Amino acid sequence: MDTPNHKDLDMKKNRAQVEANLATAKTQLAAQGKKLGSEKKLVGKKCRLDPKYRAIESEVRTFNRRLAAMDKIDARNTDLETRRAERAATPKVKKVKEKKVEAPKAKAKAKKEA
Repeated sequence: MDTPNHKDLDMKKNRAQVEANLATAKTQLAAQGKKLGSEKKLVGKKCRLDPKYRAIESEVRTFNRRLAAMDKIDARNTDLETRRAERAATPKVKKVKEKKVEAPKAKAKAKKEA
């Protein structure tokens, strides 16, 4: 495919947007972890007791899953493009349609006149 499909362009925009959202969510998660460590003395797994921390952590997981799904779609699309290129590179052989040869039909018996 020489010209990019409009869906491919949208996919690139979406990937950049998801990566940016993931980066901001990670910074928010780190900031919330520091805040909990300094104020409430919660460190490590104990941070998960805080509802805001859990919400931000779920956003991070969501964005990671979206990126993984986008990677699978990209892999499938590249595989599809290579198969299409291989198919286009192979010479096309015209299929010859074989005519079915039917046995001659037996002549219908003459109608009996009464």
